[in-house]
Amino acid sequence: MLRAIVVSRDFPEREQLVGPEALGVADVYLHPVLKRRVDAVKGGVLSRLRDGGIALLTTWTLGAGKALVHANEKHKDQTADEPFAKLLTGKTCYTDLENELIKLAEEQAALVRRMASDVNMPCGEHAMEALIAGDRLTGTDPDGIPLSGIVGPTEAVHSMYRKELNDFKSGKFKKFFKEKGCKRLHLFDLARARKHFTRRGGGVIDENVYVLHPKRDGVLVPIETYHQDLLKELHQESLVALGRLGAKTLTIETVSGMTFSGSTKKKEGKIDLFGNSSLGAEKSKNESLKWDSPTYDPEHAIDGCSLVQDNVGVMTLRNLRTTTDLVKFEEVATTDTTFNLGIEVVKLINSSFEWEKTSQYRYVVEFFSRAELPTRVGSDSESG
Repeated sequence: MLRAIVVSRDFPEREQLVGPEALGVADVYLHPVLKRRVDAVKGGVLSRLRDGGIALLTTWTLGAGKALVHANEKHKDQTADEPFAKLLTGKTCYTDLENELIKLAEEQAALVRRMASDVNMPCGEHAMEALIAGDRLTGTDPDGIPLSGIVGPTEAVHSMYRKELNDFKSGKFKKFFKEKGCKRLHLFDLARARKHFTRRGGGVIDENVYVLHPKRDGVLVPIETYHQDLLKELHQESLVALGRLGAKTLTIETVSGMTFSGSTKKKEGKIDLFGNSSLGAEKSKNESLKWDSPTYDPEHAIDGCSLVQDNVGVMTLRNLRTTTDLVKFEEVATTDTTFNLGIEVVKLINSSFEWEKTSQYRYVVEFFSRAELPTRVGSDSESG
């Protein structure tokens, strides 16, 4: 189940469950005239040109106003079919009035949702016992208290905080929220998010939309750069692990899929291990990594690593280097470069995003012979 974490200084510091029952609360309590104007588009120049035509309907409007007076005497509750609602339609309102009604509708809808939340109708901060598994997010401190923020199904949270989410980052994520790009949505105020979580790579958590790191508790990854960030992390972990196994030289060729620089492999060619090739290049310069001095610590080869633990080739190499004097290894490995986040999800945010679901890499590794390793940290030769 994909969860997204939205961090903003505009969200309240609150632990709150938003349930499916909260859907449509504004529809129930808003007047029909306002209800249909929630999320409406304000009029511009063309609408003002139409105002001239509306002026010609003044006589009709006054007649409708008279009908409104009589209708109010007969009916206490107005519906969308009665004169009041017909009078204040987008076709009969001047642009300035229409825009003010749209603004009023948005403000009243937000007020209704917040009032429903504050009185726990039917869900709120006192309904936290209904949290499902995974709603409480572990932070960077494993001994800290897990937090959920404002959480619930994406549709429900979006309904309650529609304006804030639609306007977030200049509307960049509006389609993602509206089309339910994730199943569960968490809203965190900026201060608590910075205290509770860590950003992947050690950067500062800013106002953004994040997803959880697939292997590290309490670590957030910006959803827009998730695939690129994790591919780079996997690559760096592979270098660390191979270095601890006594690697002397390493060459990695992208057979198909994504290069480590984030471009798509289109023609034969080897990639730049350090990410120096230009994006979109069909052929990148071959770079070889060389270790000047040997290191041999197979016991701790993957310490501090998380993604590389799923790399069968690296794990096989660790076993081989522990039991044999392997000096050369070559393998073509297939990697899931989605890291369990669908490409179509990111396309809801950036329609031009391009990524391959799987990639193939050819690893050619030469190792220092174990005879060249005067010190074997963590090896069996140290014991006894």
